[in-house]
Amino acid sequence: MHLLNAHYRPPHTGKEPETLVVLFHGYGAHAGDLLFLAEVWSSLLPTTGFLSLDAPHALDDQRCGRYWFTLEDYDMPRIRQAIGDLGPSVRAALEPYMSPWGLAWSKVAFCGFSQGAAMALTLGLYDLPVGGVLGYAGVFVPLAGETPQPGVPVCMIHGDADDVVPIDLFYASEKKLTMLGVPFRGLVCPGVGHSLDTSGIQEGGDFLQAIL
Repeated sequence: MHLLNAHYRPPHTGKEPETLVVLFHGYGAHAGDLLFLAEVWSSLLPTTGFLSLDAPHALDDQRCGRYWFTLEDYDMPRIRQAIGDLGPSVRAALEPYMSPWGLAWSKVAFCGFSQGAAMALTLGLYDLPVGGVLGYAGVFVPLAGETPQPGVPVCMIHGDADDVVPIDLFYASEKKLTMLGVPFRGLVCPGVGHSLDTSGIQEGGDFLQAIL
């Protein structure tokens, strides 16, 4: 099991959190890259704490970035296994923030970008009983024979000009999730590449406000 570094931002109210949003960064990034969302969403989620996790693996170059799983191929069973193996590490990282405040898993939402979205979707639908999952510029990684936990709502947001994770993967993910009976909400952002824009951030905040 990996010991994951966690960066916490308390609720805007300054009180104990009533809900928690866990952030998973993308490949080559780090936990601090997504913490700006805590400020952007503070008015929508004033009683929510935000916890951003650093991926366990460091890149072997000068960029100081990190990653959740390798990208040497797109073998889905391998990626699914790699994500599942990180489930206990994620659970352990959340425990010190959930237990003291008595937060149930239903009061926790996962939010990820790119590779982090795959983490959030897979762990949130199969491995940890969260209240909902928000994925930006990501892809759903299913495995034959697995059934998602019932009733976990998902929102996926994607730019139609994404040249890293093509928009076709958004539509494929939507189709798979809908076929599996997952409550799905999606937004395609015109002209947006592999990034977040204002409309996508607003949509994500509205989704989190609705489910938490």
